[in-house]
Amino acid sequence: MKRTLKYLFVILLLSSFSVVSAQSATEFLNKGIKLMSKQQFENALENFEKAYKLKSNDPNILAFRGQAKHSLNQYKEAIADYDKALQLQSNYAEVYHLRGLAKYELKDYEGACSDWEKANQLNYSGVIDLIIEFCMEKGKN
Repeated sequence: MKRTLKYLFVILLLSSFSVVSAQSATEFLNKGIKLMSKQQFENALENFEKAYKLKSNDPNILAFRGQAKHSLNQYKEAIADYDKALQLQSNYAEVYHLRGLAKYELKDYEGACSDWEKANQLNYSGVIDLIIEFCMEKGKN
């Protein structure tokens, strides 16, 4: 009986730790988002890094960390984060949009257009203007 109680205590302790970690990850994520809105990208990135260390399987954390890196002109690193986010959630339309923007900055126009097309297929309305302006051949209707 003592042995069972000891294991139960360890399980409760471990499960409460994961709840605390999830809360902390959310807190770091929210702080990072606030810092992004204030254009404090380096500080935002630090918070997203902390959130990621606590919860590495959250595509939202990866998407925001990618945005912070993008804002710091770290386009390849941003794309790596967007790739990871899409591995976790393949229908994350906004991430296709964001990855397309980063690819465009690296002059990967075909890759950018492909990502924007995918976002459009997933009904993300924010990309149609980009597709019209940058992806459609000039002179064709």
